[in-house]
Order: sequence, then C-alpha cells, then structure tokens
Amino acid sequence: MMPANLLHELAAQRQLVATQQTQIESLKMELEQLKQHNEVLRLKVDAMARKLFGRSSEKLDPAQLQIVFEALQNKVPEDGPKKPEASEDAPCGSEADEAARRQTARQKRSLEQMLEGLPVTEVIIDPDEVKADPQAWVCMGAEVTRLMDYTPGKFSCQKIIRRKYVRREARHLPPITAPLSLLQERCIATPRLLAHTLTQRFELHLPYYRIEQMYGRAGVPITRQTLSNRGGMCADACGLIIQAMQREVFADGYVQIDALSGAR
Repeated sequence: MMPANLLHELAAQRQLVATQQTQIESLKMELEQLKQHNEVLRLKVDAMARKLFGRSSEKLDPAQLQIVFEALQNKVPEDGPKKPEASEDAPCGSEADEAARRQTARQKRSLEQMLEGLPVTEVIIDPDEVKADPQAWVCMGAEVTRLMDYTPGKFSCQKIIRRKYVRREARHLPPITAPLSLLQERCIATPRLLAHTLTQRFELHLPYYRIEQMYGRAGVPITRQTLSNRGGMCADACGLIIQAMQREVFADGYVQIDALSGAR
C-alpha cells in the first residue's frame, strides 16, 4: 500500500487538475462569447459604413445580424452546462426567421431578375450646392437607384446615380445628396413607363390583362394588380389636372357619355 502522505498528495493533484480543467472550459466559453461579440461589432461597423458611404445594393441584410443575435441569446451560461429546456422554443423562432429570410430573398431576386439584362441608361444627379460651387466639394460616393424605364417598343433600366459630396474644408460634416423624386416610394416605374401604361389603358382602351400580356412578351412580367395600383397612384398624383378637366367637361351642363371613353 502507498503511504498516507502520497495518497494525500495524489488526491490534491487530482483536485488541482480538475480545478484547472474547469477553468480552461470556462475560459474557452468566455473566448467564444468574445468572438461572437466581436463579430456583432464588426457587422455593425460594416453596416454603418455601407449606410453612409456604400451603394444601396450593398446595404447589409438585417437577417445577417439576426443570426448572430440568436447565437448570443442561445449561448452557454458561464456557471454551468446548457439546460435542455432552454432551447425547446428555439426551433419555432428559427423556422420563422428562416421563412422571413427566404421571402425577402425571393422578393429581391424577383426584382433583380426583372432588371437583369435590360439596357442601362445612367442619369447623374448632383446637388444644387455642388453645381453652384463644384470646386468646394469632393465626391465621396453615390446613392444608386435602379428604375424600370420604357421607350415605346422596348424596356430598359434607368440607373440614377446621386453622388454624395462633402466640403473640402468641412469633411467632418454629413455628406449631401440630391433628392430623389419618385411618385411613390419603392415604385420602380419611371414616369415614361407610367404614361405609356395609362395611354394603353385609357386611350387605346386595352384592359390590364392585355397590357400584362404585352409586357410579358417583351420580357418583363408585370401583373395586372401592379398595373392597376400604379394607375391609382398616377390618378392621385394628377389630382389637380383631373379636377380641371372635370370643371371643363361639366361647365356647359350638357355631357355625353359612352361606355369606353367616359364623359365628353
């Protein structure tokens, strides 16, 4: 048998090894958490840089940050192993987030597929302040907006570039960008395309489902619901003109109406 002092020393060594092993595991967990935190900070910095200086098409997808946030929420506690019941609800949230990401990706792909392959016409818009004194400003990026344009007989992609400027002597101030004039936010149709659609609908009396088929044969599938919504948007934008036309038509007190053209 081993002497009592050796047994005592062996037990002490085993306890020391167990303690050190626990400390190593704790440090590993802490290191992993710091790595995740560092990744979150890096993504935030990238998102801010793209927001300020990058193109709109380069903006960070919020789903990318959501993945990291979920990883942090489900991280292993420092004081013990992960409890099985803590992750029971995780699959539901994960599935919902995954479905939302897939839906966003499908919508983005649909827009990109519609604009892909169309001829591109670039329109550069600079702020009035820069036009007045171009030597005082430095271009440091641009906001790029892609709209779907139409020239009778063909579709094209109109690429609007709104360059950003900062003053040479005041680079710390926020940059300026020319405003973007759209009838409605997120509407990718140019006024020329909207005018062509309304002409087909109300002057040539083509129903929206026929216009939908015409655009589909041209390689751009636009649903009749979208065409109808754009018609209502244009009616709201042209409210003053429509009111003037109504006053002119009803001024005589004698109005002729047919089934197609409306009041005359």
